[in-house]
Amino acid sequence: MRSTMIVTCILLVCSVLPVHAQSGRQPNKPGGQQPRDIGETIKMDVDLVVVDARVLNENTNKFIGGLTEDDFEIFEDGRKQQITHFSRDTSSLSVIILIDSWMPGVERIKLEKLGENMPTVLQHLQAEDEIALMLYTCDTIWLLQDFTRNKGQLAQSLTPGIWAGLLPTKAPLLTGFKGGLHRVVYEAASHLNARSVANYRKYVLAITTDFPNLVRRGNCDVGVFDASKRETLSKNEISRQVFRLRNTVSAVVVPTEYAAKARKIDKRGEKLLRIPSLLAAGYNSWEFGDLSFYIGKTGGDKLFATPDTVTDRLIEMFNHLYEHYSFGYTPSNRKRDGKFRQIKLKVKPSVEARNGKVVVVTREGYYAPLGNKTKSKPDKQRLR
Repeated sequence: MRSTMIVTCILLVCSVLPVHAQSGRQPNKPGGQQPRDIGETIKMDVDLVVVDARVLNENTNKFIGGLTEDDFEIFEDGRKQQITHFSRDTSSLSVIILIDSWMPGVERIKLEKLGENMPTVLQHLQAEDEIALMLYTCDTIWLLQDFTRNKGQLAQSLTPGIWAGLLPTKAPLLTGFKGGLHRVVYEAASHLNARSVANYRKYVLAITTDFPNLVRRGNCDVGVFDASKRETLSKNEISRQVFRLRNTVSAVVVPTEYAAKARKIDKRGEKLLRIPSLLAAGYNSWEFGDLSFYIGKTGGDKLFATPDTVTDRLIEMFNHLYEHYSFGYTPSNRKRDGKFRQIKLKVKPSVEARNGKVVVVTREGYYAPLGNKTKSKPDKQRLR
C-alpha cells in the first residue's frame, strides 16, 4: 500500500480585540479604498470580535474572491450580528514549523527532498512573515530556530541530520511531557503568543504522522494511560488555550501504513475505554484523538499528498494562508463571562447563485473575555 501524506492546516484566527486596540500593518487596497477595512486602526468603547474565514467552491475546493461584506451574514449563539469591519485579509504571518522526528525511515528518506526544496518553499511567504522551527519526539520539544524573517537562515536550520532522525545536541525547550502531538500543539500555540509579533496572524505547520493517541497517555511509544489529571492536559484545555491565544496551527501529516494500522488498533482501544469499570477508574474515550479534533474546531485545511508531492502541497498550503476574508463585529452579548460563544458565518443565496455551492471554512467560536481586563486573573491552564 502506498503511503499518503496529509497537509493539515488549523486556522485559529478569531479574536477579541481589547479597548483602543490597533491592528497590524494595513492590507493592500486594490482599486479604491475599501470601506471599514479591518486593517485600519480600530478605536471602540467595547470589545471587537474578528473572524477570519475562507470561502470555497464545494466542487472545486477553490477560493472564491471578489466578495463584499454585503455577501455575508454572521451569527453569534444564533443571534445575527452587524458586520462593522471587513477586508480581504493580507496581514503578515507568524508560522512555527514542527517536524516529527519519529517518522519511519522510508518516509524520512523521501522527505529529504523536501529539505532540499525548503528554500524554494519559503519563497512563497511574504518578506515580512516570520518563521520559527521546532523539532519534537513523543515527549520532547527542541526550538531549532526562533522567529526570524530571514528565510535563508531558517533553511540552514533544516540540516540533513534532521531528516535522518538525528536529535539535536542543544537543550530541549520541554521534555518529559505526556500527550504527544496534543501537548506539542499546546506548547507551539503558547510560544507563538509569547514570542511572535502581536498583530500577525499565527500558524503552526507540523510535519508529522499525526499518530492518534490519548491526551493523557504516558510518555512515548505505547506508554501507560494515566487516569490522573496531574501533569496532563485535556483536549478541552488544549483547545481552549489555542482559541484563547488566537493562533493558527498548520501541519503536514504523514499517515504511514504502520500508523494506519495503529489507528485501527487505537480505535478499538477507544471503544474499550467506554466500559463502565474503566470509566469509573478514570479512563475517558473523549481524550482520544488526532489533529482532526483541532482542525474541525478552528476551521482548518487538510491537503493529501504522497511523500513525493509534499513540496507542492506545502506550497499550496502557504498560498492558502493568504486566501481569507476578515470580519469584525461588536457582539450583542456584552457580558465578559469567559464563556464560549459559537460563531456561524453564512453567505447569502446570491453568492451561491453566482458561484455554485459554497463552503465557508472558519472556526467554531471564541471565548469571551473574563471580567475587567486590568483585574483579570492569570489563566490557570497555561503552562509556563
